[in-house]
Amino acid sequence: MQLYRETIIDQALELLDAYGLADMTMRRVASSLGVAAGALYWHIANKQELITAVAHKIITPVFALADGLAITAESEPAQQPPSPQEFCTTLHATLLAHRDGAELVHAAAAQPNSPLWSQLHDSLSATITHELNLAGLAPGKAQTTADIAATTSSALHLVFGASIMEQSAQQFLEATQPATKPTRPGTARSTNLPGTDDVERGITVLLAGLHARLHDQEGT
Repeated sequence: MQLYRETIIDQALELLDAYGLADMTMRRVASSLGVAAGALYWHIANKQELITAVAHKIITPVFALADGLAITAESEPAQQPPSPQEFCTTLHATLLAHRDGAELVHAAAAQPNSPLWSQLHDSLSATITHELNLAGLAPGKAQTTADIAATTSSALHLVFGASIMEQSAQQFLEATQPATKPTRPGTARSTNLPGTDDVERGITVLLAGLHARLHDQEGT
């Protein structure tokens, strides 16, 4: 069998959905493809690289949402960009669409100097910057840039935290109450669990704080 990197990634994602992150090992991927484990290492160096590759695959819809917009403070996007809320709720739903998806993508994003984290951060920061431009707040000052970066990081932390908590609770309920009908992703079963509406509201509150802070800075 001729192996390709994309074939390995697709098979790993199938194993993730079927058995979870703990069972998505290089050895099991190789076995399911009918090849020796060593054959995979020509294409993917180790499990950490496999996790990163699968994470990129999972969040393709998120990057597709903002793909090609090239939003900057100096130029208008070629098409209407997503709002920060739309970006974050899409990320939230995408993380929940795969078994252990939130944990896996978080593991990839948490690596030191993670390109995945940088790409998510840059994409969300661009949508926030565009929204500020529309509000006439014209980002550009060093302090404003720092505030946008902090807001972006906080928003991503909110989404990852909410997604991991919700997915863990969902899997716990399915394991302890197997007869219970699963809820759709993003719908919390208990009042102590986040859901899509809570994520969107949380992002809106963060942005409201950023807008208020920048208005105050302009007035000083």
